[in-house]
Order: sequence, then structure tokens, then C-alpha cells
Amino acid sequence: MASELHLNFLAAKGAIPPFEVFRRLRPDGEKIPRGEELVGSRLPREPVGAHDWQQYLVSFKPREEFERFLITPGGFVHLTLRAMVAGLTSRCAELGPSLDWRVASDGFTTDVIFPVGAHPEGEEEVILQPYFLSATRQYGFLVDFHFRLADGIPFSRRVQQLSLSLDERFRRNLDYYADRLAKIEGFISNRWGQITPILLPGARTSLAFSADLTPLSCQNLQPKSYIVGSGRNQREHPGQFTGVKEVGPWKPITKCPPLLFIFREQDIEPARRLARALRGREPGIPFIGFERLFRIPLEVSANPVVIADFSQAEMERALSFAVGSEGPTHIPVLVMPKGEDAYVVK
Repeated sequence: MASELHLNFLAAKGAIPPFEVFRRLRPDGEKIPRGEELVGSRLPREPVGAHDWQQYLVSFKPREEFERFLITPGGFVHLTLRAMVAGLTSRCAELGPSLDWRVASDGFTTDVIFPVGAHPEGEEEVILQPYFLSATRQYGFLVDFHFRLADGIPFSRRVQQLSLSLDERFRRNLDYYADRLAKIEGFISNRWGQITPILLPGARTSLAFSADLTPLSCQNLQPKSYIVGSGRNQREHPGQFTGVKEVGPWKPITKCPPLLFIFREQDIEPARRLARALRGREPGIPFIGFERLFRIPLEVSANPVVIADFSQAEMERALSFAVGSEGPTHIPVLVMPKGEDAYVVK
């Protein structure tokens, strides 16, 4: 059944206009200085023709020894995204002190952040991040809500409430996604028209963006199924164990190596119960048994390894019984206490 999924993505309207960057050749091994607003990019030596490509340092502002270069968007996704950030921050700077905003970058992605509500515990923020939506071949901005905790403020239920994870009664917020969407839509209504359209560096035409979240057509996944059986008996089945039980495993083995039980003296009874359960003979455990399920004999070694403790030396000694001169000969089964009446098998 087809339906629509609305992403928190504000798409650019129309094609990305050509824009300018400034570049210089980047020698092999040259590192990009931190805080210099430079990026590395592989570009053609000439705007027309893609036969001679080299590595360059790229800036969106004029620099000494950097040449001007025209970017026609197409194969330069990362530069286009950075140009969008440059255009957005330039527009925000034009608006002056009437607009509160800041930039955060981790070296790979850059966020433009707008405070939308102040509290003693911190600030509500809406974050814009440039993004290329490959499903629709569209550029735009991801928009999301975040609560930033103030310095020196401890985490509390009030902070969880401001982060929308708790409701007004400090209970689990069942309307989390609706509340988050309301914060995003409030930003779009109040500020998006103020800061867009933007002008990319050196572009002659501005770039506008939609004020509606982008819809994508989607389909519900089919129920999970499993391929069981081999050869002519191979088929899909909704249950993994019932399917194997009815038609056999998808890729059967010719022989199962014998199991080698490893346990402490005081854990002998849980080990015996496990061995009986694997054979389908343990009361209270609804398992038909390994042989009936996988249709192959299961052998349990008659010589289990009793260990003194779970130290590394004892583990190495126990595992030595499962390895022969040509490699592993048994499947080791380690029975360990997990709680007062519970055991874990590894």
C-alpha cells in the first residue's frame, strides 16, 4: 500500500544557480588548516572539459594566490552544500542584531542554529543543516529541534520536559513527534520567510526554498519471512523455527560436531538439564529437540570438562580439549551462573 512520508526537509525551488569559489592547487600531503574556512576538493583545471582533474584548496571568499572558479552544480555536491551554508550565513549577517544565530561545525557537517526559546535551564534551538536528498535529486536544508543545556545546569526532569521527552505532567510524552513538529513549524512560520531566499557566493540569481516539508512516496514493508528448506523443498515461511521444523533447514550440514560441555562441579545439574533439553527430553521446556528440528543427529561428548573456576588459565585448559592437531574437533558449550536460579550458555 503506497502512502506519503513527510521529511523534515525544506527543498530548494528550481535548479541551483552557478556560483563562484576561489581555489589554488593543493600539493600532495598538504593539510587543511583548522579554522581557515577552507575545504579540499578535486576539480577540473578548466571549467569546460573534465579530462584534467587535480586537488585544490577551496574558499568561498577571495584569498591571496587563489583564483576565481565558476561551479556549475551537478557533480559537486559537497561544494554546493557548503555554498548553501555560506549563502545562509551571509543572509543572516545582513539582517543584523535583529536575528540571533550561530554556526557549529564538526569538520564534516555544518549546522546553522537559531535559538527559539530561552529558559534558566538552557535554550530551545532549531537547527538547519544543508542536505542533498538523493531520492528526489533535491538540495535543501534539514530542519530539527534541539534543547541545549546551559553550562553548569544538572540534568533533571525539567530538562527532559524542555527536551520534549516528558509532557507537562512529567510523564512520558506520547506526543513527542507532534510537539517537535510544532516547534519546527513555528520556526518556519516566523523566520523562514525572513532568512530566505539566499544568494550563493558569486551567484547572479537568488535561491528560494519551500516552506513545506518534503513528501516522499513510500510503501509498507511486507511481513518478515524466512527461506527454509533446500532444493525442491525450498520456500518462504513466516516462522523461522516452525519453518525449519516443517521443511528442514535452508542449508543443511552433513554432520554436527559433538558438543563439549564445560562447567564447574556445582553446575553439573544445570548442564544435565541443558543436555536433556537439547534432546527434547526436559520437562517444562517446549523444545522438540535438536535432531527433530534440524534433522541431523546431535552428539554430546561423554567426557565433559569440569573446571575449578572461570579464570583464563582454566578456560584455556578447557578449550584445549576441543581442538585437535588439525583444528577444532568439538563445539564448546560453557555453562555459567547468571543469577541465583538462572544460567547462561555461551
